[in-house]
Amino acid sequence: MDKLEELCYTCDRDNFEFKYSSVLTIRDKEKLLKYCKGDSVMEEYAKETIELNNNDIYKDIFTKEKDEEIIRKSEIMYATDKGIEAGIEVGIETGIEQRNTEIAKNMLEKNMDVSLISELTGLTIEEIKNIK
Repeated sequence: MDKLEELCYTCDRDNFEFKYSSVLTIRDKEKLLKYCKGDSVMEEYAKETIELNNNDIYKDIFTKEKDEEIIRKSEIMYATDKGIEAGIEVGIETGIEQRNTEIAKNMLEKNMDVSLISELTGLTIEEIKNIK
């Protein structure tokens, strides 16, 4: 963050996209006011932000700990969603394999050719020979 703040103070005043997004990293009130000076939109933003931060209702919202908690929860939700998706995918694949094995078993009972069974079910000849 320090490096980003340093860039904020030294970057070209005309590079507004960078400056508008980088202002979100400044947590010190004095630095925020200094950074926004000379830009009426940014000065208004700084004043509103400082006012919100001084309001007891919002104190817990703008803390580093709260940010880290939100990030941690988001990462867990993302990982959980990915884990659930992977589990579902494995379950589907397992179900398909089991069904193909059942079909192959029925075909073997009908004395069908092993190579034909392999072609129709996608199982290897070795897998079909191991079916009991």
